[in-house]
Amino acid sequence: MSTYEVADRSEFLDQVLDELTEEVFRTDIGEQYTAPISKQDRQKAAWIGSILANSTNDDHRKRALSTAVLLYITCEEEVEGVYQQYLYTVLSRLGSLPSAHALNDSTAELVESISDSSQSLLAAELAATETYHRLDNETVLTRFQQRVWDHLNEKYVVFSGPTSSGKSFLMQQYIRHSISDSEDFQAVYLVPSRALISEVAAEFRAKLGDVIDIRTSAHLDEIETSFLLVITPERCLQLFDYEDAEDIDLDLVFLDELQQLEDGGRGPLFENVLENLEDIWPNTQIIAAGPYIDNPADALEEIIHGEANDIKTVFNPVFQLEARFTFRKRSDTIDVELNSPSGNTLELDLDRPTGLSYSTLNNKKQTIRRFVEEFGAGAQSLAYGKTRRATENIALGVAESRNGKEPPETEGLIEYLEQTVHEDYALIKAIQSGAAFHHGSVPQVARDEIETLYRDGKLDLIACTSTLLQGVNLPAQRMYLVDPGKGREKTLSDFEMQNLIGRVGRVGNQLYGTIYYIDRENDEWADQRLNTTAKKEVTAATTNAIENRSDDLIELVATGNTNEITDDGLRYTIVLLRNRYLKQPETIEEYLIEKGLSEAEAADVFEELESDLPKIQIPVEILRKNPTVDPILQNQLYENVTSAIAPWEVSTTNLKQSFFAVTRRLNTIFHFVEDSEHGIEPAQSESVYSHNLNHLKYTAYHWLNGRSYHELIDLRQDALGKKNIDSVIKELMRIINDDVRYMMVKYYQILCDIFDSIEDYDNDFMINFDKRLERGSYESERLRLMDMGIDRSIALDLETPDVDDDKEYKSELADQVNNLSPIYQRHLIRNGVLDTD
Repeated sequence: MSTYEVADRSEFLDQVLDELTEEVFRTDIGEQYTAPISKQDRQKAAWIGSILANSTNDDHRKRALSTAVLLYITCEEEVEGVYQQYLYTVLSRLGSLPSAHALNDSTAELVESISDSSQSLLAAELAATETYHRLDNETVLTRFQQRVWDHLNEKYVVFSGPTSSGKSFLMQQYIRHSISDSEDFQAVYLVPSRALISEVAAEFRAKLGDVIDIRTSAHLDEIETSFLLVITPERCLQLFDYEDAEDIDLDLVFLDELQQLEDGGRGPLFENVLENLEDIWPNTQIIAAGPYIDNPADALEEIIHGEANDIKTVFNPVFQLEARFTFRKRSDTIDVELNSPSGNTLELDLDRPTGLSYSTLNNKKQTIRRFVEEFGAGAQSLAYGKTRRATENIALGVAESRNGKEPPETEGLIEYLEQTVHEDYALIKAIQSGAAFHHGSVPQVARDEIETLYRDGKLDLIACTSTLLQGVNLPAQRMYLVDPGKGREKTLSDFEMQNLIGRVGRVGNQLYGTIYYIDRENDEWADQRLNTTAKKEVTAATTNAIENRSDDLIELVATGNTNEITDDGLRYTIVLLRNRYLKQPETIEEYLIEKGLSEAEAADVFEELESDLPKIQIPVEILRKNPTVDPILQNQLYENVTSAIAPWEVSTTNLKQSFFAVTRRLNTIFHFVEDSEHGIEPAQSESVYSHNLNHLKYTAYHWLNGRSYHELIDLRQDALGKKNIDSVIKELMRIINDDVRYMMVKYYQILCDIFDSIEDYDNDFMINFDKRLERGSYESERLRLMDMGIDRSIALDLETPDVDDDKEYKSELADQVNNLSPIYQRHLIRNGVLDTD
């Protein structure tokens, strides 16, 4: 048995870890408690932990981290320096140097104190470790990050680690170093949702804004030869317009959240975009990352044209304390289970506070409020809500219990929300109390401000939906989970739960974080959630459909009406196969065999496509830019437009009526929303929030016409009568984001691509109409502002300079700064329009 195994099995260390865990938990909830551990026993535990820190076994390393963190945060004041040095040493051995540097505002003094001591060998060890992991004067990598870095000179790389392992930070550093090595560096950073575009782009602008042009769209007509595009797969489709551009030659494509490949709705789009990017720019490097993925190389190799090198870890460089609270009927105590790093589950009884009982848990809003009041004082916290309404109720519940004066730093955000959204918006009341909610229906500028205020400690609680699973960076000291649901019908998987709680404690931010699972007798959802490590095998949605639905695939691949197929994975796989056959029929059988079909089955699919797929006239270039829409339906539109152009054009002189008419014609083909007047039921493939076509087209028209959110909300409330204003806001935001900016734009993009393919067609307004609809303005001068990354709500208020030169244009925008509110100024700085000077 090795020395590490002996140390790992130490019953003495287990006992110390159990005692320290209880002390930290009781201190967190406001109790005065000191673990009965002698000075000598603390020293002995530290010695065992230091041995484990040198092991390569992740379980040993986790115990070493837990020991060092627990000893440091529970040590007495007179020995704090000693245990700080000890923690620094352990973190250094574990390769968690960013966390070590976060220990002290002056890490150099801490290291010097070790160097000046008699521990010369230790000082030499720490210095060597730091030198090995240091990129430059400002940047030190973790051991995992260093392992990835050592492979980033390869063409295909994929890495997987815990949410808190700093994957995004690593890519920022890699791109920064790549720019310094090349005059012209072109990269695409694919994010899984629009909500992440602003955050990721702002982080890159803060670090790289002076050395590379950072854009949030794929419009490259007027762009520097070096650029970084932070975009979703949907926006990346626009990049294919530049296939033949001589000055576009991508160096890097990075795919964040690799597990998105298995999503039935969007996974096939991720796959298609990556495949086309590599086909068009074969020399580009492809890197992907995701959390807790067991087969990252296999997942990426389903798409790329070669073998990928993968680097994996499950070691979490942040200590997390998990506590389960269980309420029982007619009991004056709360059962608590603590997940100790020893592997033991500690069972405690807490006196039940007045007003917090078994029946309280019927009301999630009141449950979180009471927990924050009783156990959450002073902590930066997140509370998970399964729906948008749930998050709002949680934040408002906390607000109702607070009567303090609003933090002065929130005044600008409150004023912005009153003017842009509505003066009665529930988010305002929450923010005034130091809390907030955060989900997809909150305007982007407000989300950015909420995140900044939270990181700066001006807000102490944010209630969030599962948007956190897609990488929104809100590091927290504490998280409350009272319901494992996801939306109205689903439940968070163990993988999703693990990814979610990974937001608690972050490398370089906090030494530890605490997760509170809250359940009750006879509804004990959390009993299997403690101490769960769930690695995920990612299988692309197309592979899943091809392997498991082969009979349905063969039957429907050529003649099936994709509007009637309810399974997302099967529907989009059929659409992609039809597209692939029309573009590259010779690749079909090989593709299907690689996805798991037998040679005979692959031949059957090819035969179905060859014999029964209707004749298609639409150019394949259009199909490539619209891979998720059935080519049969796209061809129907193409034939209609090319036979008579005028009925399909939206006119600026008669914007309303022409837009309504074209939208109705598109709906007769694609069936994206109900139109009872013309006998059209919505397609199974679409999920819309609009009640019918009339409802949708009026909202879309006002959006296109530059109406503010506030105006749109007022119009909608007038139409609905006295409906609750927050319900109106949520529904309106969903219609704009999902029905208009995603669904309608998807079909208008096909129409615009068709116009662009017609020889001598020069109506620029119509060729770019989809971009106008997506951004919410038909005015070209407003679109220019939005293309710079300026949010629509702010772009509508700015005066647009009447100049062409980019530098002069930005200069004239800067001249307006003194007349702008601080929130506008911060947004313009965040998006690189204004300098920070």
